[in-house]
Amino acid sequence: MLSAVIIAKNEEVMIETMLKSIQWVDEIIVCDTWSTDKTVEIASKYAKIVNFDWNDNFSDARNYAKSKAKGDWILSIDCDEVMEVGWIEKIKYAIDNTKKCDWVLINLLEENGTAKTSAFRVFSKKLDWQWAIHEIVHPKNPTKLDVTITFWISPTHYVDPHLDMRILQNEYEKDPKNPRTCYYLARELINYKEFESGAGLMWEYIRLSESIDEQTDWYYWLALAFWYLWKREQAAVAASQALLRNPNFKAAIELIADCQPIQEWKDRWNSFAYGANDTGLIYIHNFKQECQRSA
Repeated sequence: MLSAVIIAKNEEVMIETMLKSIQWVDEIIVCDTWSTDKTVEIASKYAKIVNFDWNDNFSDARNYAKSKAKGDWILSIDCDEVMEVGWIEKIKYAIDNTKKCDWVLINLLEENGTAKTSAFRVFSKKLDWQWAIHEIVHPKNPTKLDVTITFWISPTHYVDPHLDMRILQNEYEKDPKNPRTCYYLARELINYKEFESGAGLMWEYIRLSESIDEQTDWYYWLALAFWYLWKREQAAVAASQALLRNPNFKAAIELIADCQPIQEWKDRWNSFAYGANDTGLIYIHNFKQECQRSA
């Protein structure tokens, strides 16, 4: 049995589209954190509603919602996401026919068609969410499906725009040496244009990390922070460290190209970027879009 589990608050604009896209699961649980709009009214047409007192901890909310589900398998989806109808049957087939599997890796695709990452959105109910934000489960036997969830940006993100930063700062105060917290807080600082602080924390995380795949992404963020600070030589060196770990990293190559003092060198690096395919990356970046965000 496959249960879809969703946490929501004031999602009247987005939630119905998402719920209609997953009607073919066996059960839908919407965990509402006391909405004041029509979220519950809309969701009650499609799902069982439970309530949770929000405490700035996404894992607590997701685990509570999961505890109310009857299924042995959980589909986790957000209100600003949709799944094509045919994917549900493909997921059900996979979990019914892969005995040792305890989670399914799902592609996440931005509304403009840009592939961003893959994530564990289908997993055994025995697994629990961990971390207050950017929450994860820790599976032992994953399998990957060619299944896609498409996501938008919900208007609720602009109601409490500092939510991520607030939670991350609280988590950092509890454990300033936690590498995962350092990484996500550094990313948030860079997005807030606090580039010096972000670069410092990112470097701290890189030294703590033991994963080559993670280091690849984090060296790129470090390079991006230096690029924003107009420290182009340092940016190129950091991006080169990312390329040493994955030479298919297109955005890192484009960043190096942008740092070159001579047009001929820029052109040569951009020709390398043209042939890169981003294979093996945790997150797919778009350097040109990230440049525009710094303006």
